[in-house]
Amino acid sequence: METTLIPLTLERVQEILSTHFNYYQKLNSEEQEVFVKRVWDFIGIKDFVPKENVELAAGIDNIKTLISAAAIQLTFGLSKYELEHFSRIFIYPSAYYNNMTKHWHKGEANVVGALVFSWKDLEAGYADTTDKLNLGLHEMAHALMLSINVGEGNDPFFAQYFYKWWGISSEEFLKLEKHEASFFRDYGGTNPQEFFSVCVECFFEAPVEFKDKHPEIYRQTCILLNQDPSGNYATITEAREKLLSEKQVDVIPSVLQYATSGRTWTFTMYFVTAWAVFFIAAGLMGAIQALIVAGASVFLVAFISWYALSHKEFSVYDNAFIVSYESFGRKAQGEIILSPESIISIAFVYDRDSTEESILQVMHVEGTQIRKDTWAFTHLKSADRAGLRKAIREFCAKYRITITGQ
Repeated sequence: METTLIPLTLERVQEILSTHFNYYQKLNSEEQEVFVKRVWDFIGIKDFVPKENVELAAGIDNIKTLISAAAIQLTFGLSKYELEHFSRIFIYPSAYYNNMTKHWHKGEANVVGALVFSWKDLEAGYADTTDKLNLGLHEMAHALMLSINVGEGNDPFFAQYFYKWWGISSEEFLKLEKHEASFFRDYGGTNPQEFFSVCVECFFEAPVEFKDKHPEIYRQTCILLNQDPSGNYATITEAREKLLSEKQVDVIPSVLQYATSGRTWTFTMYFVTAWAVFFIAAGLMGAIQALIVAGASVFLVAFISWYALSHKEFSVYDNAFIVSYESFGRKAQGEIILSPESIISIAFVYDRDSTEESILQVMHVEGTQIRKDTWAFTHLKSADRAGLRKAIREFCAKYRITITGQ
């Protein structure tokens, strides 16, 4: 039973944040209003369970507010902030022993939907906001990553753009994994999940140093979380909006890496053969049927002429990936030019009716959202398909873009 002297209200939450939460204090009044509302919503949908020490109940207002504020700080730039999969939050007075792992823990986020915290260590994390250690942010980062895996309550941009973030950041993780010197603490090399959580701690507690040591990882984290705490404030900025508005790509013609040659004659002949059979059939029919078939043949001839001379060409430049639509030897409208900054991932997948990779999928940023475009390339010669795969592999390696099915 809770023993708070003052019932927990929206005003009480605001009072606690104003006194104890540095991130909240740096927001402007409009953002503070949004932040308080989100914390209040988060508290309302979670079941907070104090463990072992009944004295914890006397400070349950602070516990609920500060734990919830850690989640909202991390997700403040996202559209989804509830971490819906995690319904129960257990709070121990200090480090606790987990009978399943047979280890002492300060916190955890598990896939069954529970968050666990040592209150002593969570408080310590917010008492020093510059030591790059913050239990609340660390475990909430785990919860955010797990939300991608369980597919519940995901922020759509975060869930898809995370692959881009990982493609850029994984090189530093591999260094940590080998215990090489790094701006990030060695614990981040344990696994990718711990690396992301350690990055989050540094992002909020040492943003200027982070930006100086690893500017591209920092930039990608700004885009991923839609925040930039490197100034004298901890507010949402235009980091993501800047990426979304970058539509113009200056393609450098002199650095063309590979270009396919278009459609194969074999592919086109399927349609030519179909038309020939159709035309011959007209001669074997009566006058009325012949007229009908002849009319259809005219349409088919026009279609084949267009189809035989219209095709997709794929070009890989040093600084762009292009899909061109060719028609009668001229570029048709609808050419798609993608910069490496906008591409999140590229995948070669199998067509259901083919034993070879025959579909190219590109996840990329466009307008105000992330979209996935799919192109078949069964019409290409085998040499072109092989050349395209090789060029894309090199393109992705250079720009650290996630690639699958290679």
